[in-house]
Amino acid sequence: MISFMFAGATIGIFYIINNNSYSIRFSFENTKELISFLIFGIGIAIILVIYILRFYQKKMNKENYLTPIAIRLKDKEVNLVALIDTGNSLKEPISQKPVIIVEYSVLETILPESIRNMYIEDVELDLNAIGKTMEEIGDDMRLRLIPFKSIGNESGILIGFKPDIIKIYLEDEIKKLSDETIVAIYNNKLATDGDYSGLLHPEILG
Repeated sequence: MISFMFAGATIGIFYIINNNSYSIRFSFENTKELISFLIFGIGIAIILVIYILRFYQKKMNKENYLTPIAIRLKDKEVNLVALIDTGNSLKEPISQKPVIIVEYSVLETILPESIRNMYIEDVELDLNAIGKTMEEIGDDMRLRLIPFKSIGNESGILIGFKPDIIKIYLEDEIKKLSDETIVAIYNNKLATDGDYSGLLHPEILG
């Protein structure tokens, strides 16, 4: 493949310089001209190879950090793909339990109607609306307020809850969590390409 790329780049440069005339015979007048075309061709091919390798390395590394998880609340369950985010240090401030961040669109089907209404009405950051929702839910579902900081956002609040069980599907085992993890609801997209819809705290996996 690399040989074809070198040769293809060299031939391509040759015909571009010769005004894209494909009727011209592919030959060089002397060794000096041949060497100059080879240098240009090899240079361009090396740049192409570097970019291709970087793309696949990034893609492979990303795939190694993706894992399917399932979140169960009451009698409902959702499945999603989460990124094991080594930069995620978010914890619930009181219990210091690690937090999994999940898109609202994924959690919508398992959330109570009162919580869904907050996101539909776009008042999930209104403390009065959150307090009213907490009163309505009562002890049926304990909500948490999780402060966070991110690039471009000095301070923010995520609404969190403790699910009944979380299952993480690793290569060699299924890890079940029932009491040591909080799920935070994120009302936006975590990945522009849609490869994952959750951020997994690395501490959960030890």
